[in-house]
Amino acid sequence: MKTIIRTATLWGVICLAHFSLLAQKTSPSSTTKQTNTMKEYVLIMRINPAPLAPDDLTDVRAKWKKVVDDWTAREIFVISNQIVQEGVVVSGREGTARPGSIASDGLRIVSTINIRAVSLEEAATLAKVVPLLEYGGTVEIREKLN
Repeated sequence: MKTIIRTATLWGVICLAHFSLLAQKTSPSSTTKQTNTMKEYVLIMRINPAPLAPDDLTDVRAKWKKVVDDWTAREIFVISNQIVQEGVVVSGREGTARPGSIASDGLRIVSTINIRAVSLEEAATLAKVVPLLEYGGTVEIREKLN
């Protein structure tokens, strides 16, 4: 009886080892391969939100939902941060703090989105569908360092 149990246990270990090796040799899906070769990029959204009407904001949100849903389905979307509220700007050697935000060319940062893309050029192509562009916004793209 002990011999049967030992033999069964040994065959179980051999089978587990075989299936483990087989699983490691099986190539991952193309999505996994693609995700592994992709880099992460940060899209920095700037716009002057002052002239946007409530209907414009509703339109932008609906368009963003479609973009994010598409990017999520394609495993492109990583995370986003809406930063539309005024904050505090700290500057100078003394670290002077004042309420507000920094505007450049009349535009201020309102959100960031992290996406996956194979290259900076592909990230730029993806950024062309950002809804804020229709309202005079800009998208700056930077590669995220890991």
